[in-house]
Amino acid sequence: MSTLTAGPLLNDIAIFVEVARARHFTRAADALGMPVSTVSRRIRELEKEVGVALLKRSTRNVDVTEAGQVYFERCLAVVEQARLAHEQLLDVAQSPKGRLRVSIPASFSIVFMPAVVHGFRQAYPDIELDCDLNIRHIDLQSDNYDCVIRVGPQPDSNTVATVLGQIRLGLYASSAYLDKHGRPKHPSELSSHTCICASHDESDRTWVLRGPDKQPYEARVSGPVTINNAIMMRKLAVRDMGIAASSLVERYLDTDGARLERVLPDWEFTPFPIMALLPSRMMPQKTRVFVDFLRQELDRLIQNPELDRDTRAYLV
Repeated sequence: MSTLTAGPLLNDIAIFVEVARARHFTRAADALGMPVSTVSRRIRELEKEVGVALLKRSTRNVDVTEAGQVYFERCLAVVEQARLAHEQLLDVAQSPKGRLRVSIPASFSIVFMPAVVHGFRQAYPDIELDCDLNIRHIDLQSDNYDCVIRVGPQPDSNTVATVLGQIRLGLYASSAYLDKHGRPKHPSELSSHTCICASHDESDRTWVLRGPDKQPYEARVSGPVTINNAIMMRKLAVRDMGIAASSLVERYLDTDGARLERVLPDWEFTPFPIMALLPSRMMPQKTRVFVDFLRQELDRLIQNPELDRDTRAYLV
């Protein structure tokens, strides 16, 4: 009669997955809420159990061996399934809780997130929101974020992307600027105007607009100031510095009396998708309720131009 061995414990496999994902013992220990010494000891015990080295250690870095990479790829789905099953079981008895780490672009946050955070905290008081207002590249497999919010199409990657809504952009300038420099009647006239661009890159100086016939027109634009923040672009336009692209929602956010004038009102950019990037389709409950809540709030804020007072106050 054969004897079944217990094999590696699932907890030890989960620890290995976290170390392999973070490529760092300290970061993995922080994510797991364990001492580094415990994580290191459990990994050694796991390697002894499976009979092969899973990690290559140095004084500064940790990498996976060839065998470790195969083991990681196989174990990742198992650990995620076990974690999700555990959280779904807890869902029956308790409300969502825990720390939720989210990366969100600053401009997007200033426009939309005050109302979202306020409402979300009221609905889910046991979830601690940790918001990083940055647009740097986030590796969801190693940087320990639960969710990354980005605006615009995203390059193919190993993340899961879901569309939360769309932002429509038009062109705006102050009345004083337009009185002085004229009001363009067609995108071809934009080349003779001062335009506020996001960067000196060719892509940011080629504005693709669609008119009543929905056909795209590429306008080459330029200007002496570039700035990669949508709110700052709008504020510079308010101060008569040129024509800027701005969300059609934000036209309701000027509460200081310095309203911008729509330029080429029959033309606008192709809508930009608002994307939630996730490390896996198997979302824990805290992430799932946040994504669902954000989608509902964005729909309300974008579709309803009369934004709440708290949201408007952050834009002036």
